[in-house]
Amino acid sequence: MSSSLGKEKDSKEKDPKVPSAKEREKEAKASGGFGKESKEKEPKTKGKDAKDGKKDSSAAQPGVAFSVDNTIKWPNPAPGTRKKSSNAEVIKELNKCREENSMRLDLSKRSIHILPSSIKELTQLTELYLYSNKLQSLPAEVGCLVNLMTLALSENSLTSLPDSLDNLKKLRMLDLRHNKLREIPSVVYRLDSLTTLYLRFNRITTVEKDIKNLSKLSMLSIRENKIKQLPAEIGNLSSLSRLGLRYNRLSAIPRSLAKCSALEELNLENNNISTLPESLLSSLVKLNSLTLARNCFQLYPVGGPSQFSTIYSLNMEHN
Repeated sequence: MSSSLGKEKDSKEKDPKVPSAKEREKEAKASGGFGKESKEKEPKTKGKDAKDGKKDSSAAQPGVAFSVDNTIKWPNPAPGTRKKSSNAEVIKELNKCREENSMRLDLSKRSIHILPSSIKELTQLTELYLYSNKLQSLPAEVGCLVNLMTLALSENSLTSLPDSLDNLKKLRMLDLRHNKLREIPSVVYRLDSLTTLYLRFNRITTVEKDIKNLSKLSMLSIRENKIKQLPAEIGNLSSLSRLGLRYNRLSAIPRSLAKCSALEELNLENNNISTLPESLLSSLVKLNSLTLARNCFQLYPVGGPSQFSTIYSLNMEHN
């Protein structure tokens, strides 16, 4: 728009300056002329001078209009180009990883829609990073990566995971943040070697009783979901040190959470909780950070001041 306004100004300024004389000069000096004259002439040329206009547009103001056109039009064909380039890069990376026997593969931010099934050949991998792509599913062949310890899948569009992942007996960290999961995939409950599980920013509504299988978890983040209730079996997570449940729809916390004696950080912000189970906090002897903000508490949790003896960070604002 700025370029079109500029053209209008140029034409208005041009009329009082004897246009007939300048036009004669331009016609007489078709190949030359001063910079200002050529700039004023470009918007009007549609025939022979159009070629000159294209050349000058890359360096002068008329180039703004030309480049604006390009930035609007190029993104349409560009994704196809990027997709082909991305696939080529992925195959190249897979081959390189296999040849070098690398244990770490980072394919993040490549606009990958489908992961090649040849990934199954990289059985030496211990770390695989696929975050910020366009994956809607994973090939079953990922289950062949039996030495995998870290699998990062955040910022995709995953709605499920293949059952073959239960072959990943050494997997310790699984990152599923910012996907489109409506439930925790059943295979996740069978990954009993997990120590870190990130599930925040999905659409999860329930946590199944099978959570008890993940007894080695030390970090569990299921914040920013739609969870209304936690199963009593969450108390089986005896190694849990950090539990993130903020921004869900919980109205109560199970008493069994008191058995998570290793818990150091508990975040329950922005739920619908009005009370905590009696003696819960006094049982969590290692708890040092408790966030209860933006809930429905009208009184401090029952149990007296002693239950806060280990807590150095307590947040109960907006209750």
